[in-house]
Amino acid sequence: MVLISLFFFLIPGLIVVRELSDPAIRSAAIPRCAWAFHRDLSPQFEQWARKRLASTRAAELSTKDISGTEWPLFGAVFYLWATESLQNEWEKGHSPYAVAPKDYAAGAIEAATRLVIDPSQANWVKIHWGTN
Repeated sequence: MVLISLFFFLIPGLIVVRELSDPAIRSAAIPRCAWAFHRDLSPQFEQWARKRLASTRAAELSTKDISGTEWPLFGAVFYLWATESLQNEWEKGHSPYAVAPKDYAAGAIEAATRLVIDPSQANWVKIHWGTN
């Protein structure tokens, strides 16, 4: 019972206290957790983006399926912007990691870029707004 209570109550509380004690939260700096989230998310994002590019799903979706048409593209753009911001901070020497975001996330950056420029991903735009 003690181990279960440690796992479900004490450890999460300690994690919250540690994250709230990050000095970056009280300034314009990027918090440690953002660096860690990005580093952990990048391989998963790359895998998702490559699967999305390989499927024909995007070209078959209705314009009413906002989560299937717009959100993937916006998500890819937001991922690229976040990576760019982290890379800029890394170049200034404000990163807790020795490896640059452009290096550890190279595959995800390439997949996100391909997703954004792929015409079939924006097929809903042509259907909804026309070709011109």
